[in-house]
Amino acid sequence: MNLSPDHFFQSVIQASVDKRPECHDPSEQRLLIKDALKEVLGDFSDFANDGPHVGALEITEKNEFADYIRERAVFETLSGLYTSMYVLTPRKQSGKYPAVLALHGHGVGGHKEIVGIAQKENDLPSKDPTPQQFAVHLVKKGLKVFAPEIIGMGSRLLARDRKSLKVKSCETMASILLMTGRTLTGLRVEEAIRTMDLMSGFEDVDSDRMGAIGFSGGGLIAGYTSAIDLRVKATVLCSCGNTYEGSILPIQHCVDNYLPGILNYAELPQIVSLIAPRALFIESGKNDLIFPVQSATEAILTIAGEYDRLLGNRKAERFSFHFHDGAHEVDGRFAFDWMKERLM
Repeated sequence: MNLSPDHFFQSVIQASVDKRPECHDPSEQRLLIKDALKEVLGDFSDFANDGPHVGALEITEKNEFADYIRERAVFETLSGLYTSMYVLTPRKQSGKYPAVLALHGHGVGGHKEIVGIAQKENDLPSKDPTPQQFAVHLVKKGLKVFAPEIIGMGSRLLARDRKSLKVKSCETMASILLMTGRTLTGLRVEEAIRTMDLMSGFEDVDSDRMGAIGFSGGGLIAGYTSAIDLRVKATVLCSCGNTYEGSILPIQHCVDNYLPGILNYAELPQIVSLIAPRALFIESGKNDLIFPVQSATEAILTIAGEYDRLLGNRKAERFSFHFHDGAHEVDGRFAFDWMKERLM
């Protein structure tokens, strides 16, 4: 007798797939999936405040470079919850800027890395930013970039995790929130939406031309946020466009990646497809062991099908992808210009 529980857990997954509700009307199906996503992310309305606004920003530092200005600001996202954020503004002013929400991944560099701040030695960005410093690339292309620090990382750790020298509070925070019927991903999406509120209030931001970009875990947040918030007109997902079955389930990930009950409603590509017909670019590494290329290809085929349905031969205007030769990393050779073209 085989005592391995593998077959049972495969059956559990398949049971959720089999019972997913289906609507004959594609529009109703999209609405069902969107509502389900909001439900499983969790409700944070009990902690709503008046919303972040530019006048309440506390600027804590300012650095000027040849072609852009970088400021660090602190603001309240939910009642009693604060975050820091880097705001990168091009020096060349030509009316209002398109704005991009830039979300870092789980790496220790956090939002400092993507805005070009060295982790050691000094605070100066390199003359030739790496693709991982994608906020710098985008501001150099004339976009105003907002890079908040995602909760559970960097300076936003719980005191007990900092005391025990942990580099992240993801597991601790996620465990607490799950016990209350909420998720850490849901909190991060809520903060991303609040940051979009703040971005739209800047006098030099064109609120009709806002986008989002994210890497890895930050990419998942960008994807969920874009699926929910129609203000996001263009989205770039780096090293995360995949399926739950091919990435989140077979490979051990941070606990914040798991959304209770989501498999009862949809696979990840169906959720990302909610972005359609708005603009979407997905890049993925052929050697990415965390979000493998095989399941990334499956996801892209599903998403492309939804753009075909909604846009037909105009699909190429709104949906594109790139498989680069790297691993789990940002490539950017096409994504950055694509974002500029969709928002400028």
